[in-house]
Amino acid sequence: MKKKNIISFLLLSVLFLASCSESPNREADNANIVSLSPNITEILFALGLGEQVVGVTSYCDYPPACSEK
Repeated sequence: MKKKNIISFLLLSVLFLASCSESPNREADNANIVSLSPNITEILFALGLGEQVVGVTSYCDYPPACSEK
């Protein structure tokens, strides 16, 4: 029983550490955002992420810049 607990702990530790590492080809500067809700679109533009928004729903009408997406 003790050996099983140690193996389980080690396996969970390895999985946790693997999930914490960042992928080498992942770049946050090139992230594209598709907003599926008007309130989220407004928040994204308020946070200054409007340039990263590449798509919005037909219901998004504010801010006016989102109508270009």
